[in-house]
Amino acid sequence: MLKSLQTRLILTLSIILLASGIGMSYYTYSTSQRVVIESIGKQAQTIANAAAELVDPRQYEELKETMQMNDYYNDLQQQLYQLKQSNGLKYLYTMSVAEDGSVYYVVDGSALDQNSDDFSALGEVEQELDELVQLAFSSKQSQLGVLDYAEAYGATISAYTPILNDAGEMVGVIGADFDATDIYEHLASNRLTTIIIIAATLIVSIILVYAITRWMLSPLRSLLKTMKLVQSGDLTVQLSSKGSDEIAALSGAFAALTSELRSTLVKLSASQTVIKQSITTLSSNIVSADHLGEQLSQHIELADKQFSIQHQAQGETTQAMRETASGMTHVTETAERMLSAASHATALSVSGNESMAELQEQMGEIQLSSKKVMEDLLALQNLSQDIQDIVSLIKQIAAQTSMLALNASIEAARAGEQGRGFSVVAQEVRKLADQSDQAATQVEQLIEHMLSLSTGANEASRLSIEEVDTGVTAVSAAGEIFNRIGNEINSVQQQASQLSATSLQINTSIHHLDKLTEDASQLSEEAMHATKEVKKNIMVQYDSVQQMKEMAELLSEQSAELEGLLSRFKLS
Repeated sequence: MLKSLQTRLILTLSIILLASGIGMSYYTYSTSQRVVIESIGKQAQTIANAAAELVDPRQYEELKETMQMNDYYNDLQQQLYQLKQSNGLKYLYTMSVAEDGSVYYVVDGSALDQNSDDFSALGEVEQELDELVQLAFSSKQSQLGVLDYAEAYGATISAYTPILNDAGEMVGVIGADFDATDIYEHLASNRLTTIIIIAATLIVSIILVYAITRWMLSPLRSLLKTMKLVQSGDLTVQLSSKGSDEIAALSGAFAALTSELRSTLVKLSASQTVIKQSITTLSSNIVSADHLGEQLSQHIELADKQFSIQHQAQGETTQAMRETASGMTHVTETAERMLSAASHATALSVSGNESMAELQEQMGEIQLSSKKVMEDLLALQNLSQDIQDIVSLIKQIAAQTSMLALNASIEAARAGEQGRGFSVVAQEVRKLADQSDQAATQVEQLIEHMLSLSTGANEASRLSIEEVDTGVTAVSAAGEIFNRIGNEINSVQQQASQLSATSLQINTSIHHLDKLTEDASQLSEEAMHATKEVKKNIMVQYDSVQQMKEMAELLSEQSAELEGLLSRFKLS
């Protein structure tokens, strides 16, 4: 490209110099030719005017009518011959127009010998008629010719003057021809000399233009060499900008652009390192969250099983209470069966007390499991908050990367054609930054959804704990009632007289216990439902964590791609 520019400069300047030389030479040559021709032509015209003064129009018209040579013809020929000889003319003659429009000679002052080849006899028609002769006849005005060359007559300069009678009518034309052969040859010689001078000037000009353009384009070659190094990825090059011309300004601007691009890529490399570290931390936190979710799911499944066992035990307890109530009804009907029913009630009371103790123990375990679930949910919320902070950091880094890429695009646009490669890199970097920002936004949305689910699960766990506490209290009350039933039965055995009142009190207590058992069963069902909801939320959270893992992998791939782009450049 540089050689092509130098060739174009040499060609353009040479054409300008050649055109200027040709123009000046042509102007000088044509001016000198015109001056010479006008000078000689005016001299010929002056002689023709003087010859016209010698012509007697009346006798000239008679000569035309008779077409016979007479004394006037001889006198006029002598006068024209002397005038021609004294002024160095080649030809001096008179001409007239016939009725058919042809032009013929009347008096020729070329030679006294009428048999000469240069002599034109009276009435001889001119076969090669000059346009100036016709113009002189038609306009009745003097005409001055130009330098003309013909094989028959050589180089001549002609002038024509009309011959007018007293009435102002034109009766003929006097023609005066100067021999311009020497002038013609001299002008031809000057033309050849001018061409030689132009050729020599062109050769010298091409040499000077070549030297000047080579000197002028030397800084441009150096700049191009540096640009090729930058294009290959080496941003450590140093470019000196000596002078104050446009090329030096261009070199300075390119050096500033290269420096700014190097600084931008250094910052981008640092940002990429931070992104890579953040992605590593995010992946580690996601793995921890995944492990914690699995543990939490296991605890939820265990709590679900415990709630099922509790619900079954409560069903059995309710059935036992109803059977006890039926037995106490029979006790009140007959006193004879009181001892047997009391014994049976005692056995049922002992069994119920054992069942209540077992149920109380199970409720305690469910309470501990629910608290463990709540603690795991709180830990998951804290971990999600840490992940959200990391995602915010990634979004800030992506925004900063996008801004740096935008600045690089602007600087590349200022560089024009030479900055096209930097513009492509800046666009790719900006695209990666936008993708990172989008991925971080999706991760942030997933984390917010996970936090929302965790908050709901936490609230459900809290309610479950409260309901379990209520169930524990109810079971404790039921155990106390069973103890009371045992004491009452013993008292029935000891005091038969108080059988009726004791039976009614036991029946009332059994109905109350049945109600408490039904409440405990309902609470157990609600706890099971809450546990299933928590398990469902945990599965949704697990899916969110898996999506976060995919996003982290995508960010890792984009970080690797960005690192590959940055590896193309040599920054230090």
